[in-house]
Amino acid sequence: MACGMEGIVGSHGSIFSCLYQSGGQIKVTELAKKISKSKSTVTELVNKLESLGYVNKINCCVDGRCTYVVLTDKGKAVKKDFDMISKKLIDKAYKGFTEEEKEILMQGLEKMRRNF
Repeated sequence: MACGMEGIVGSHGSIFSCLYQSGGQIKVTELAKKISKSKSTVTELVNKLESLGYVNKINCCVDGRCTYVVLTDKGKAVKKDFDMISKKLIDKAYKGFTEEEKEILMQGLEKMRRNF
């Protein structure tokens, strides 16, 4: 990925997005649900981010079976780059769409999502 985010691939984007939206910390099980991936897939992705220094995994002090993913300072520091890349992708995806077409598309996708 560009912007000095070494080792990051597209599939890590949804993890960063969830972490940024949740204040920098989220349970692995909740993360898996939010990004519609299996817990084992999320664990593999998180392990890679941890090895790169972007996140840490912390066991819950109340329930040892629960694990949190927490942004490190390095993970927090790439938010600006992450936001820039996300904006470029969104701009490219919506190129040529009117505001009305964007709204209709989003309503349709939300309706489809509720089917699952």
